[in-house]
Amino acid sequence: MHFFIYIGEKMVERQKRQRGKNFTHSEDLILLDLVEERKDILENKKSDAITWKQKAECWENLTVEFVNKTGTVRNAKTLKDKYDALKRKSRVEIAAEKHETYRTGGGPQKKTVCVRYFRKNCFADR
Repeated sequence: MHFFIYIGEKMVERQKRQRGKNFTHSEDLILLDLVEERKDILENKKSDAITWKQKAECWENLTVEFVNKTGTVRNAKTLKDKYDALKRKSRVEIAAEKHETYRTGGGPQKKTVCVRYFRKNCFADR
């Protein structure tokens, strides 16, 4: 699909971005397992040039392994965006779970896979 925008007095033709295929639950879990193996590099808080280069290479290697395991072609940016979205979602779910615990007085509560995974693997050392 094409559409036109005006930049100054020039009319420029742009293509609409193609939407990617949704991630399956098994692809989410594979991605989380692959990130877990490389957590020391990908979750490093440093932001110097060397660390950025290591992270970029790590995401590229992770992408190759992801494609080999799933057979679904995804690029490194898509995988990184999905991982960041899963992390954000888990933080929201953890906050809701804490809120629910205080509300119920410690009674039974609902847990999701995302929360359990991140609590066990990513937030365990905090």
